[in-house]
Amino acid sequence: IGTNDYASSFCRVDCIVAGNLAIVRELRLQKPEATIVINGLLPRSKSRTDVAFADDFAEINRRLSCIADTLDDVVFFDAAYLFWTEDGGLNRTMLPDGLHPGEVGSRVWGQAIVDRVLKIDGGL
Repeated sequence: IGTNDYASSFCRVDCIVAGNLAIVRELRLQKPEATIVINGLLPRSKSRTDVAFADDFAEINRRLSCIADTLDDVVFFDAAYLFWTEDGGLNRTMLPDGLHPGEVGSRVWGQAIVDRVLKIDGGL
């Protein structure tokens, strides 16, 4: 539940947050001992000032972070910073089409996820 759902006309902030919470609950039922990592939404707008996406995505990520903070063994990981340039634009090396991580973006994002997971409970 995320950026593609947001692009549909029927699913916005509340819907995406509720969908992610439902996934967390289902994962908790299936794997009660697991630490669950919620990955924040990545940018898909042309710049940080593109209010149509950036503000809503920031709100979604803020709410997902709050959910993770209130639940045991749930961690929020926000990698959006990896995809912005210093001047607030979208890094086209990381997101060549403005939406999907390219080869470099996937590698950098994947390594950031691994690094974050290894910090959970002292690593694997």
